[in-house]
Amino acid sequence: TLAGGSLTVNAGAMLRSVFHSATINLGGGTVSNAGTIEGRAGGGLTIDGAVAGGGLIEASGGGLTVTGGVSGGAARIVGTGVLEVDGAMGENVFFAAGSTGELVLGEGTGFSGRVYGFSHTKANSIDLKNVLFDASDTLSYSGSKAGGTLTLKSSANVVLATIRFSGDFGAGSSFSIASDGAKGTVITDPTTVTKLSSAIAGFGGAAGSTLATASTPVAQPVLARPGG
Repeated sequence: TLAGGSLTVNAGAMLRSVFHSATINLGGGTVSNAGTIEGRAGGGLTIDGAVAGGGLIEASGGGLTVTGGVSGGAARIVGTGVLEVDGAMGENVFFAAGSTGELVLGEGTGFSGRVYGFSHTKANSIDLKNVLFDASDTLSYSGSKAGGTLTLKSSANVVLATIRFSGDFGAGSSFSIASDGAKGTVITDPTTVTKLSSAIAGFGGAAGSTLATASTPVAQPVLARPGG
């Protein structure tokens, strides 16, 4: 554990944990990040403070936790990585191709970024740890083929969270909520499965077959490591 008030990660530099978990305690201070902050498999990294600047934060098969807010750069989740931000978050979040990772938000209404590459087959999830799960809460999605906004409301019509997505999730999107096992609420988008017996049979398929259909997300922008 490192104690202090501030820390700077310069362009082209990397701050990461590899074999052991580590905590950087800034005493409520801020990391100025122009490089890369990474939590890797086998060694989780916790920033006890905020992160600001134009750099990249990445959960690459491991855990990366920021107890404060995050702003100014971009975030990426690779493999089974788990990125947790307990404060407000203004960065866009990119789920890498093939990722089965998770984004954990401490402020459901404090996320002003956009989510890219979110799985249509329930491989990824967004955990709203501050939103007590209630099966009577409702989800609504509005948008176009380029993207849209998912809104979670309570039974009293109070907005609990808003998440913006990039990609075509369709007007009849199948976003769903469940308990995260620790009182919070998890959002996923499981594949829609539709019975098309007669249509499939007409194309030589067996009657009674099921066809899994999923929307197609737009291509993810290519992220380059700052200074790389």
